[in-house]
Amino acid sequence: MLSDTECLHTGFLFGFREPICQTDFYVNGGQRQPGCVIAGIDLVPCSHGRAGEIFAEAYSNPKSFYGFRCKSLKNALNANCNDEPGAFFNDDENLKKNISGIFHITTNKKPPYGRGQ
Repeated sequence: MLSDTECLHTGFLFGFREPICQTDFYVNGGQRQPGCVIAGIDLVPCSHGRAGEIFAEAYSNPKSFYGFRCKSLKNALNANCNDEPGAFFNDDENLKKNISGIFHITTNKKPPYGRGQ
């Protein structure tokens, strides 16, 4: 079950760039989502809207989105994260283990988006 301590960042125009939750998951750097840039144009509503698709997929499969721990927001934005332990987005274990921090998730370009661990 998704807790209110987890945030998913997929597009900054309609969302938040800075970490605001106990665990902040930056999907593909939290900015432009794969499949949302067409002919060099970033379809901003597509990137932001991807969050809903990820929530739905994570609800049906809580082990589909693995995030690598990041040392900083800058590292998350640049996909320069590989610290362990990582965490799964939408995993009850995050609360039980009191997991916190910034995480980077890489997804597929089209559904299913989750790559697991």
